[in-house]
Amino acid sequence: MKKNIYIIIGHGACGKSSLVRALTGTFRMSSKEVRDIEGKNLGFNICVRSRQEVGKTPKEVLKDIESCNDKNILLTLRFHTYNGMPEGKAYVDLLNKTLNVSHIIFLSADKVPVSFDFSDGRTFSIGNSWGNPVNVNASKARKFFDWL
Repeated sequence: MKKNIYIIIGHGACGKSSLVRALTGTFRMSSKEVRDIEGKNLGFNICVRSRQEVGKTPKEVLKDIESCNDKNILLTLRFHTYNGMPEGKAYVDLLNKTLNVSHIIFLSADKVPVSFDFSDGRTFSIGNSWGNPVNVNASKARKFFDWL
């Protein structure tokens, strides 16, 4: 089963976890259903804390995703190295090689960083995420993800 990976990436304390909570109501890692704009319920495995914060290497994240029963995965990453783990780009590159990284949102970035620009509509930036109410960021993310 080909899995669809949704990623929210940003610096520390830019609102990644808050955005995931606003989008899904999930406060920890769990499986949930999310409704898309066509009214279909999509099963998701949701990881609220960044994979670097929980000490997962890119290979461990890939292994976790491959063993997960859900077809869709929502996870967060940090731009830079953290907790002895590599920067977010290392995770995205590995996941993109073997899975379908379908959507990436960059928080607190006025534009998609050049190193992440896939030029195919998979990327979206929400600048000034610290200054926006979380429901404003969630509304933008829902629209980009095609969720209700």
